[in-house]
Amino acid sequence: MPIDALPQETAEAFKIRYMLDFKSTKTHWVITWYLEESENYGRFGEESGQGWMARLAPIREELLRGDIRSLYIGWLAVVTCGIIDNDQMEPLPVKGLGDLTPSQQALADFLEVDPDLLAGAGIGSKKFQTVAISQEKMDRWIDDLPEKQVKAAIRQILEGEGLQAVRSFQSEFMAWRRGLQEDADIPPQRSVVALWENAKKAEKIRLKKKNKNGCSRKSSAARKEKLF
Repeated sequence: MPIDALPQETAEAFKIRYMLDFKSTKTHWVITWYLEESENYGRFGEESGQGWMARLAPIREELLRGDIRSLYIGWLAVVTCGIIDNDQMEPLPVKGLGDLTPSQQALADFLEVDPDLLAGAGIGSKKFQTVAISQEKMDRWIDDLPEKQVKAAIRQILEGEGLQAVRSFQSEFMAWRRGLQEDADIPPQRSVVALWENAKKAEKIRLKKKNKNGCSRKSSAARKEKLF
């Protein structure tokens, strides 16, 4: 993704070598989420492995919009492996962990993040909201663009490199928009210990729901036997 779309500080905060890696060129970031070992490699086989890329592809667009929940999920995968000290803090506080997008949930499944740890991370997490940009604010951003930059973009368009000009403006606009988002109220950071404590709470909630659903199914079956 374009280099301007992700701050260096964010990449440094989440980077874990050989687990969640960020490499930069002059123009782009290359982000890699790793799954080194799995007890269920069959899900990537010829029959069951189809469709993963379609499910995961939207993550790039989400990152361009300033939604870094996918990076947090990559960090949670490392926590799941147990190689992060319990007193370590979250890389960055992230909103919306209790309401993941389908692609983010797919990433968590792909990386085999502990489901209770993932659910626990969502406890108390504020809702993720994309900052709405009014036409007035957008016009102000456009008006502030340097004349030299605008002329260079027009030249690129005339020379057949319009796509490059569009990407450049989009990256810059997204970076500006993300800055507005970061100004919104920031949740406190939590330790790994706190997240595992939340995971225990999430496990209890899950088991309670499971038992309740089990009872409902048994009751339903009993009623059917009574009727027939």
